[in-house]
Amino acid sequence: MKSMMKRAAGLLLVAAALALTGCKPPALKADPAAEAVARAVYDDVAAGRVEAVRARMTPEAKASASPEQIQALRPFARTAGTVERRLINMQTVFNGAGQAAVLVYELPFPNGAVLYEVRMERTGANAPWRLLGLTLNRASNAELAKGSLTMTDRSPGQLAFLAATVLSPLLMLSAIVAAVMAPGLKRKWLWALLALAGVGAASMNWTTGQAGFQVLSVNLIGAGISKMGFSNFYAWILKFTLPVGAVIVHVVAWKARQAAKAKAAAPDLDQGG
Repeated sequence: MKSMMKRAAGLLLVAAALALTGCKPPALKADPAAEAVARAVYDDVAAGRVEAVRARMTPEAKASASPEQIQALRPFARTAGTVERRLINMQTVFNGAGQAAVLVYELPFPNGAVLYEVRMERTGANAPWRLLGLTLNRASNAELAKGSLTMTDRSPGQLAFLAATVLSPLLMLSAIVAAVMAPGLKRKWLWALLALAGVGAASMNWTTGQAGFQVLSVNLIGAGISKMGFSNFYAWILKFTLPVGAVIVHVVAWKARQAAKAKAAAPDLDQGG
């Protein structure tokens, strides 16, 4: 049973897999001054230059981060074997004349990778960036492989969820076609719009298999596969909505077809009488 579900889910993943493997992640570009600070902070942590890190902090950040806490990050920031520092996610917020930024880097190693997140702010366009905080996470290649969009070691429940994620919009699409083709159905555009409506929102973390469902939610299409950044540190999130509108439209279209058949057969019955 599980092998059959894996084959079915594999067919559903083909289009997504081709698109994802064929596309190179876009190169993100942050403010050069912010990137310079982010790189310098990482190098200082890796080298054990605690006071150099603290010197870049805001007064509030310096008060909350002890030298011991910064020193404890050093084992996560080894530079040996690093082949690149890839910016995989970024966020910038403007607050009046000030600005805040979050930069996230992935640093691959032969046996794994490091995820480096640095948070900064500055008081003006020409003011220096000051450090608010940083986070370092390390993962082995085996741990990172779990974050890929594959079906290896996935449970039947995960495969069923994947199938539902793909089938939900397909049912909506077929309902639109059924509404357009239904004979005698009035306001077809309205039925086609209803076909896209779903009730509830289901989501699943593809890495862990953890799933949730939000009942009080109405969505249009509401299905997809997404992740926060271009890295296996981030889990793929699968989402779909229950295609209630599509089911209703299919029923209405079926009734319209039956009514048209009955109407077409009515003259023959009269003649036979």
